[in-house]
Amino acid sequence: MKSKLLMINKLTALLSAIYIINGSSALASQKEVDLLIENSIKRFQQVTDYTCILEKKVNKKGRIFYDSKIYVKFRKPAKYYFKWKEGRFKGQEVIYVPGKNNDHIVAHSGGLFSFITLKLDPEGRIAMKRNHHSLRRSGMEKIFDILKDSYSRHKSTGCGEIKLEGEGRIDDRPVFIIEGNFPKKNGFYACRVIICMDKELMIPLKVTVYDWSGKLYEEYTFHNLKLNVGWNDKDFDPENSEYRFNKG
Repeated sequence: MKSKLLMINKLTALLSAIYIINGSSALASQKEVDLLIENSIKRFQQVTDYTCILEKKVNKKGRIFYDSKIYVKFRKPAKYYFKWKEGRFKGQEVIYVPGKNNDHIVAHSGGLFSFITLKLDPEGRIAMKRNHHSLRRSGMEKIFDILKDSYSRHKSTGCGEIKLEGEGRIDDRPVFIIEGNFPKKNGFYACRVIICMDKELMIPLKVTVYDWSGKLYEEYTFHNLKLNVGWNDKDFDPENSEYRFNKG
């Protein structure tokens, strides 16, 4: 584990040095971009759980669904707890654990009807109304699915381009900006994907995806991301006294 993290830190230092020497607009070599992506994939394999404040935009048939502040607990494989912290859904809570609760989402709204707890099909109309991905595979797991699949198709077909566009900051954390542009063939997920990769964590803090017409398809920003915090079964249990699911 220490040796892998040391290698990642060395790579980060190398890429930073390239920008210092050649200027912020200079691009790293394809080999260095490949190493950055491959090490990020390896890093996420070492992640057992995380927490963050999720900001997301989802374009469904021309309508943008925006959620500005969702508190997230996640533990592999595919265990989720969400709580909306502001906006029209403030107070809403959602839990999904594969194989539990008849493999349904457990949810309640905020506001006046928060006492009503529902069980929803994770791929049903209500659950999918504001989302492209069901909770059977969502969040950071889905992002890495897309990253790995796009990278693999790019390498195997030679189609498209993945490059290091520059550097930036997300919530005052330094990030590498990686951009992928792909053709509408060979099964690529989207025409353009922009990833802001945290230099220290080697995990995306922001992912923006554009559809084949060049319009925003989805965007996810992971604020205050913390890895391997130690969530347990209680954190994904509707009976947890800290939550407001109806116990009746």
